[in-house]
Amino acid sequence: MELAIKLTTTMKLRGIGFKLTVWYALAFSIAGSIIFLSFYLLTKQALYYQTDAALSTHGQKVMEVALRRGADMHDELVKQAFLDEFAKIPGMLIVIGDNKGEIVGSSAVYGNDNETVRSLVKEVVKSNQPAFFSRRLGASILRFWTQPVNKDGQVIGVILVAHPIEIIEKSLADLVSAMSIVYAGLVILTTFGGYLLSRKATAPVRELTEKITRITAENLDERVMVRRTGDEIEELSTTFNGLLDRLDRAFRRERQFIGDLAHELKTPLATLRGEIELALARKRGATQYRRALGESLTDAKRLSETLANILDLAWSKTDTQMEKVNLSSLMSDLAEVAEKMAGLKKIRVKHNIAKRTFVLGKRDKLSRAILNLIDNAVKFSPNKGEVIIYLGKEKGGAVVKISDNGEGIKKADKPHIFNRFYRGKNTGTTGSGLGLPIALAIVTAHQGRLSITSKRGGGTTATIYLPQYNKLDKG
Repeated sequence: MELAIKLTTTMKLRGIGFKLTVWYALAFSIAGSIIFLSFYLLTKQALYYQTDAALSTHGQKVMEVALRRGADMHDELVKQAFLDEFAKIPGMLIVIGDNKGEIVGSSAVYGNDNETVRSLVKEVVKSNQPAFFSRRLGASILRFWTQPVNKDGQVIGVILVAHPIEIIEKSLADLVSAMSIVYAGLVILTTFGGYLLSRKATAPVRELTEKITRITAENLDERVMVRRTGDEIEELSTTFNGLLDRLDRAFRRERQFIGDLAHELKTPLATLRGEIELALARKRGATQYRRALGESLTDAKRLSETLANILDLAWSKTDTQMEKVNLSSLMSDLAEVAEKMAGLKKIRVKHNIAKRTFVLGKRDKLSRAILNLIDNAVKFSPNKGEVIIYLGKEKGGAVVKISDNGEGIKKADKPHIFNRFYRGKNTGTTGSGLGLPIALAIVTAHQGRLSITSKRGGGTTATIYLPQYNKLDKG
């Protein structure tokens, strides 16, 4: 099962790494395409701009000659003068057409390609607008500048000036090839780099996941390594280690609790069983049965008290609906109970209880916690001793103090007084060792604090601080 979970987690992380790699490559591909396409278009525009400027300059000169010759621009003399002036320009093609779209003069003869030139002449006559064209004539690609010649608002002819642009086209083709190679190389490098980055990015998560899958209830003392990266991974690792600390403490407490509980229940159950078996071993008189039943009842009461204490501890860990509690009234009732408990030892009970003190909580649970403290005070006070019960208001809270004048708590016992089932050396065999842990748990569940101060030979004082229910305190 653990192997299956680990494999599933590893596959998910690899899937995340693959997705990150695809996103890296896709983002670069789009950005690279935009950059390279923009560079190509700008380069192409710059090259054609220079060619078009040269063609326009030569075309204007041709137009000046044509207009200077006037109406005779179509005769042989005009053609000859035209050829004499412009045919010597390297690579330049000059074409003159009439207003019917026919070629009347040219610096070269193109055979079958005359139809291409003638179609351009007709387009210019028809549109009566200057324009630039790129056309293939034979094996060459030429850039054309076309201009209609107008006189007195009428088209009298057309001038075409062209120049080969094989060098430009070849340069652009070489540029495309070079950029394609560079682009492909960068995409490959980016994909590989993105893969490495994604692995590096997911490595801490992968290590964390693998470590987590190995941690069970049997090895909660293990911790994940915290990388000091200052990012979410460090925070996650620290938080998870904190969770493991809390779980480890909780499991240790529960193991100890279960062990102590089993020990506490084992003795009275064994005693109860032995007494019953002994009573049933042979016929006995009514007096003997009554004595056996009385002993069994004592053990049963002890079991009931232990289970009740356990339920109180369990309650302190759950959310319970709280209500307004009149702590003054509760303390007055408990003071009366304390007097009855102290009567057998002739212990004096003094009380100083403030009136109209309210808290938010559960009356029966608070009564149980405070009664446990009173019971300890009476139990550990000497005969004809004294127990003091106090309720007051301090710093916005209610303060309960239960004091006795007993021997106090031994120094060796002080660190353990709130441990479950712990009984100090001076307690004998009385009690279950749950009184103070239950009181602490109940007070903590009421958002309060419980502290114990004791001086050897000078008695013990238990102090409870509880937040007051201020809003209802005035009503």
